[in-house]
Amino acid sequence: MFSPQRLRSKHLRKMVLAKK
Repeated sequence: MFSPQRLRSKHLRKMVLAKK
């Protein structure tokens, strides 16, 4: 997936928000 933790963190946040 994504290497940079920053992008991963942002992506995870968006995914969680979209899931909720």
